[in-house]
Amino acid sequence: MKKTITPFKADLILVIVAFLWGSSYVVTKNAISTIGPMYIVFYRFSIASVLCLIFYWKHLKNISKDEIKAGVLIGTLLVVGIIFSLNGVMYTTVSKNSFIVSINVVLVPFVYWAICKIKPTVMSISAVFLMALGLAFLTLDFSGSFEINKGDVLSLGCVLFYAYHIVLSDVYAKKYDPVSINTVAMITAAVIGFIGLIIKGDINFNIPSQYIMNIIYLAVLPTFVCYTLQIVAQKYTVATHAAIIISLESVIATTLAIVFLKEILTLNMIIGCVIIFISVLTSEIGDIVLAGFKQKYFLKHEEINNLQTDFEE
Repeated sequence: MKKTITPFKADLILVIVAFLWGSSYVVTKNAISTIGPMYIVFYRFSIASVLCLIFYWKHLKNISKDEIKAGVLIGTLLVVGIIFSLNGVMYTTVSKNSFIVSINVVLVPFVYWAICKIKPTVMSISAVFLMALGLAFLTLDFSGSFEINKGDVLSLGCVLFYAYHIVLSDVYAKKYDPVSINTVAMITAAVIGFIGLIIKGDINFNIPSQYIMNIIYLAVLPTFVCYTLQIVAQKYTVATHAAIIISLESVIATTLAIVFLKEILTLNMIIGCVIIFISVLTSEIGDIVLAGFKQKYFLKHEEINNLQTDFEE
C-alpha cells in the first residue's frame, strides 16, 4: 500500500471497483426482500470490519485522532447513502436505482469546489454532464410515463451523501493513511447498522441458507475490497475523475440486470453506452486536447495579428 500508484493504474483500480459495485446491485436485489436493508448493511460492514482489522491492524497502531474523525465522517456518509440506496432498490428496478445513485457524479465537481476551493475545468464539467446524459439513456425508459415512485425518491436520498463521500475520501486519502481511514469507516458503518437494527426492534440474525453466499460476496468484494481499493486509488487521482469512472457501475449493473434479471436491451441503452464512453474519454484526455487546441489556435491568431500589424506599419 505504501508504493506509489500511477494515475493510469489508479484508473484501472477504479474500473475494477466499478465492476464489483455494479455486480452488487443484482446480488442485493435478489436478497434484500427477504433479509432487509438494515441487516444487509450490518452484515456487510461487520464482516468487512473484521477483515480490515485482520489485514490492516498494523496501520492502526499509530492512528491519530484526526484520522479517526475522518474515518468516522466518511463511514457515516457512506452508510447513510447505502441505507437510502438499499431501501430504494426494494421498490424500483436495478437499472433505475443504479442511474439515480450514479448521478452523484454531477454533484462531485461542485462539492469539490465548495470544499477545496478548486474550480473544475470546462472539460471536467462537460464530462460529468455527458456521463449523466449517457446514464439516462442507458437506464431510463423514455417511452414510459416517467412516474416517480417510492423507490426512486429513496434512491435519490443517497446522492448527496455519496458525492460528499467521494470528495472527502479524496481529501483525506491525500492527507492521511487511506487504509487506516477506511478501516475506521467500515467499523463506523457496522456500528450504525447495528444501532439501526436496535431502533428497528426486530433483531434476528438468522440468515436464510440460500442467501449466505450473497452476504459473504457483498461483504468481501463490493465492501471490504472495493472501499479499500477506492480510497487508496483516490490518493493518486482527482475526485471528479474518480466519480466518472466509478459511475461506470451503472453500465455494469444494467448489463448484469439484462443477463441475470432478464431486463431488455434497447437502442437507448446502446446510445447511452456510446455517450458514456465519450464521457470517459473527455475526462481522460479532454483537458490535454483542449489545451493543445488553444495553443495551436491562439498561436495562429497571434501570428495573423503580427502580420497585420507589420503590414499596417
